[in-house]
Amino acid sequence: DDRVPTRPPGYLAPTRDVDLPPDLPYRSPYDSRSGSGGANAPASSIDATGGLLSSLEATMGPSGLAGLASRLSTSFGQMNPVVRGQCLLLPPPGGPTKPSISKPPFCKTVFVGHLPRNTTRQALMDIFEPCGAVLSLRFNPRNHFAHVQFDSEDAVDKAMEFTNYSIKVDLTGDPGSMGKIIVDYAVSRGDHPTLPSSSFQVPPPEEVDVDPDRAAEIQARRRAREARHRESSKRDRSPSRATPPAFTESASADVKDNFRNDDAGEEACRTLVFWLEKGICNRHNTDKFFPLIQSADGCMQRVLRSKKDQEMDIRRFIADMQLKQDCLKRQVKGVSKIFAMLDKQDKKLYDLFTRAQRKLLTQW
Repeated sequence: DDRVPTRPPGYLAPTRDVDLPPDLPYRSPYDSRSGSGGANAPASSIDATGGLLSSLEATMGPSGLAGLASRLSTSFGQMNPVVRGQCLLLPPPGGPTKPSISKPPFCKTVFVGHLPRNTTRQALMDIFEPCGAVLSLRFNPRNHFAHVQFDSEDAVDKAMEFTNYSIKVDLTGDPGSMGKIIVDYAVSRGDHPTLPSSSFQVPPPEEVDVDPDRAAEIQARRRAREARHRESSKRDRSPSRATPPAFTESASADVKDNFRNDDAGEEACRTLVFWLEKGICNRHNTDKFFPLIQSADGCMQRVLRSKKDQEMDIRRFIADMQLKQDCLKRQVKGVSKIFAMLDKQDKKLYDLFTRAQRKLLTQW
């Protein structure tokens, strides 16, 4: 179309040649900033709006289309709808809304929220492609929001005009196709002019001047905290055990042999319990499990005998220790009696020794 370069940004190519009704003039969302009215809109934009109105008339009927035009005229006054593909956008009554945050540097991405339930990626592309070339579109239909990344900052300024616009994404009467969207600035890793998105890194925190003594104390506390964490991890960590083997002829023979070994009896019990809990034992292989259970009984009898022998050894050990303790008590009593007789209060024996000997006797 040779007329595309002469259009203002935001207009679409004509869809069908239908004249716009005089009671519903068309105006671009950028006309409100430039001061131009709907009378200055090119014929191609009027044809696009007429195509949408023709589709609405086929869907809603003449009376429904007249009612829609009446409601638009009552609700929005002189503000005119914007047609983007199959989407109809209606400006807010109070005019363009200012963004909630200031524009970040190198911003080429916008956030679009409060999207209707029936919004599709194609609908979003129809709305924002006329603003500028779209590099990427991240759409979350579950939470009803999207991020649109453009190739220039001017496209972001054009897209920001659609904040608080009422939108209808299709020609059905489903409430899920209507809503009021919000458009706001967003920050993307690929917006920076010198860093590619793959090499983007979070800048390190600013260094703060700290007193050397305070820094050494902080470092010591950090090392102590890490040491406590390592110790608690070692203490709380339970020893890992291998998964019991599958039931086979060789595994059954190993378990039977382990029941005869005092060191491997615990592992054999754990394996047999695992097989029984898994329901491997059935009426077809009871002849294989019966010897294992018999070996477990033999292991139990051996353990009980060992336990009884150990208890007897413990009782004998306690008796021997008691005899030795009584002997030591008698020896202590005899030695105490000897030194009691050599006490310095008893002059009869104490004076028989020399001064150096008496000093040692007193010390002993």
